[in-house]
Amino acid sequence: MRVVRSSRSLLPLAAPALALALLLGGCASTPPQLKALEAQWPADLPARVDLSAKTPFIAQDDYECGPAALAMLLRTAGKTATVEQLKPQVFLPGRKGSLQTEMLVATRRQGLPAYVLPPRLDALL
Repeated sequence: MRVVRSSRSLLPLAAPALALALLLGGCASTPPQLKALEAQWPADLPARVDLSAKTPFIAQDDYECGPAALAMLLRTAGKTATVEQLKPQVFLPGRKGSLQTEMLVATRRQGLPAYVLPPRLDALL
């Protein structure tokens, strides 16, 4: 005996599959910022910069990206700093993270210059 399903019984199976395909397709696309950068790469920017030899890696727990990033920066600059030392200075438990102001002040406390850069790749490099 052959079982024949109606097209209506396949709809509940097709809808999640279609939604998954659309979501995965969106994740695979190139962001517009990268497309613009690839189309007109600034002449004075290097194609690649290797930071692995000079920049230490510090693993982080949940929401500790601010103290961990600051500790990596400070160690690269020759300062001794740990995430645990920096957490009270920059981590805001209520926000589950760090704000720019706290990061700037903590950097200056360590005797390093800290300033806000414009949000452009050439300003960073």
